[in-house]
Amino acid sequence: MAPKHLNQITIEISREDLYEQVWTTPINQLAETFGVSGSYLARVCEALNVPRPPVGYWQKKAVGKAAPLGDDKLAGAVFSALTEARMQVREHQFGWVANLIGSERIAACASLRRLAVREHRRNNFATSR
Repeated sequence: MAPKHLNQITIEISREDLYEQVWTTPINQLAETFGVSGSYLARVCEALNVPRPPVGYWQKKAVGKAAPLGDDKLAGAVFSALTEARMQVREHQFGWVANLIGSERIAACASLRRLAVREHRRNNFATSR
């Protein structure tokens, strides 16, 4: 019999895709599709600062009373992940993050300030040609 760790499959998913799936599919069903437990997927969401629907959300949604998570809560979660969990943003993700959290919060985050300077220089170089 092969060791247990050899049977494991690695699944890569972006934080944005995980957020989308967590808010469109109940966590236990989503966990089943990934081949993990619901509690493990909940811990992954917590580690990545992906907000999850509150208790009772899916029951309310079934009768048409649940509201989706708004952009302000997502912006707050992303900003917390950047400042507290030291989430890194790649250059190609900067525009999306900047539009979501706003320029005031960019100034408060050192890693985003560096990307903002690079983006500014790139834009000025492209227009000066």
